[in-house]
Parts: sequence; structure tokens; C-alpha cells
Amino acid sequence: MWQEKLKRYDELIDKCDRFERKGKSMIYTSANGHMFSILNKDGEMGIRFSKEVQKK
Repeated sequence: MWQEKLKRYDELIDKCDRFERKGKSMIYTSANGHMFSILNKDGEMGIRFSKEVQKK
């Protein structure tokens, strides 16, 4: 199950050259040096939105 979610996560990341997947035990992405998403060991994904988007 987790491997399937990791595969899907990687497929999404591959769609944008600005995103970089990092981490070995804690999988996350960064853009311009800022972490903005994470995939935890339970297969749950968290996304950090910009302050402008959060206000909407």
C-alpha cells in the first residue's frame, strides 16, 4: 500500500522540474529550498500552501 502511494507521489513530482524529492525515511519535496509537501509512513500526504492561498 505505502509503495503504491510513494509511486503516485513520485509521478506527481516528476511532472514539474522545479520540484525535488528528498529524504530517505521521511519523504518530502522542496522548491527553491522550501519544503512544501511530505509523505509520511502511513501514506498520508501533507501540503503546505502559500500564505496567499491559505487566506482564500
